[in-house]
Amino acid sequence: MAESANLPSSAPSSANPPPPEAVGNGAVTSGRAPAVDRLEERWIDPPGVGSAFGDDPRRAAVEAVEQALGGREVRPRDVVLLFSAGYEEPVEGFQLAQRAAAPARVAACSSDGAFTAGRQVAHGCCAIHLSSAHLRLGLALAELAPDLAGATRRATELARAEAQSAGGEPTHAALVLLSDGLAGDQWEIVRGAYEVTGAAVPIVGGAAGDDLRISRTYQHAGRTTTNGVIALWLGTEEPLAVGVAHGWRPIGAPMLVTRAEGNVILELDGRPARDAQRIATACGTTRLCGFFTYGEFGRITGTTGFHNASVAVLALPAAEPRP
Repeated sequence: MAESANLPSSAPSSANPPPPEAVGNGAVTSGRAPAVDRLEERWIDPPGVGSAFGDDPRRAAVEAVEQALGGREVRPRDVVLLFSAGYEEPVEGFQLAQRAAAPARVAACSSDGAFTAGRQVAHGCCAIHLSSAHLRLGLALAELAPDLAGATRRATELARAEAQSAGGEPTHAALVLLSDGLAGDQWEIVRGAYEVTGAAVPIVGGAAGDDLRISRTYQHAGRTTTNGVIALWLGTEEPLAVGVAHGWRPIGAPMLVTRAEGNVILELDGRPARDAQRIATACGTTRLCGFFTYGEFGRITGTTGFHNASVAVLALPAAEPRP
């Protein structure tokens, strides 16, 4: 893995990462930490998590990946999920993260913020290592335009087929979707995935953001695009659980959507949506202090990101002895 100390703050490292250390069964381990104790190999480790702050998206991406791997066994079918928050140009960070994670693959997207169990990251990166030692993983990236549902369906089919190639149809499965947040109607993206998953396979994930610049977002899985969807299929013999919670609070009186085009709300209670929002949030007429998301209001603060946002959590199987 590439050492973050080799990355200057103004340019990506030109040095080659140290060669990985072989540990058997096609697995490698980080160049920074020792291999997993052979006596513990019969146990399944939970996924590793890493996070890093800073102004340089390249350094933050590499450090988050290094921390997530942290001496764990890394296999070619593994996947490292990476979220890059607050950066206008995260592409070089994605590329360096892929080098740091090798031979595992990286699935990454830009975001308006990220968090782990221990910290919130408004300007930095978060990473999680998903091991193919106990998960059957399939990964695919597709361009969304011009058919959002069709592109997502194809990506989901490819991801599922790859996961099944690792050992057949698993007893339990879940699908993680990471899509371009500016692509349009996100329900079409979910519909395309649902045509493959049906009701039995939970779908979790979210839309890539760009720190509210509303310009373009980035998705990366083998290559980088700005109008794509990532499908990550997780299969396991142990049950998977999904929980959803939110912190929304009502602001003002209920309103009826009286005109809309796709997922764009144009009128509320017969008023232009912008005017209705200003009234409901008591913002006055000089600035827009809230944002719409599927007809709900949320508040934004400049330093800590989103408040009152919805969160979906996918619980992976707990560590179990290998048979």
